[in-house]
Order: sequence, then structure tokens, then C-alpha cells
Amino acid sequence: MEGLLLYLMKSAVWITGFAFVFMLFLQNERYFSLNRIYLISGIVTSLIFPFITIRYVIELPAGQGGHLSALPAGGAEVPSGTGHGIAEI
Repeated sequence: MEGLLLYLMKSAVWITGFAFVFMLFLQNERYFSLNRIYLISGIVTSLIFPFITIRYVIELPAGQGGHLSALPAGGAEVPSGTGHGIAEI
């Protein structure tokens, strides 16, 4: 059921994009056969494209020594292991 909902959402996004392009560029066009071909191909494409999945891997360099820093992102305070408060760095 979740897969069907995801498919419908993806298809709706594609058909909305095709409709937006049609309204911007082809709405007042007098070549009705071009409009017809665009609208039919947009509907067919919006039904097929949600089935296509593109996967890729991004490899990031590890940095110095290949480990993450032990410091928190925001600052200079790190809780000490002794339970006596906050250590200064």
C-alpha cells in the first residue's frame, strides 16, 4: 500500500511538471497536433517515470587519520568523564 502511495505521489509530481510547462509555453500555441502530442506523451511519461530508480554512490575522503573529531559541533565545552562538571578545552 505504501508503494502505491509513493507511485501516485511521484506520478502526480511528473504530471504537474508537464502541465506547468504546457501552461507556460504551449497553451496559446495554434499547432493543435503539437499540443495533443505533448499532452499524451506527458501523461504516458508521468506513468512510466516513477518506476525508474537511479542509484549512485558518493565517496567522501576520510580526512586525517580516517576518524571523526571528538569535539562537539558547537563548541568549547565537553562533559568530563569524572562527573565534576565541564572540562575546558
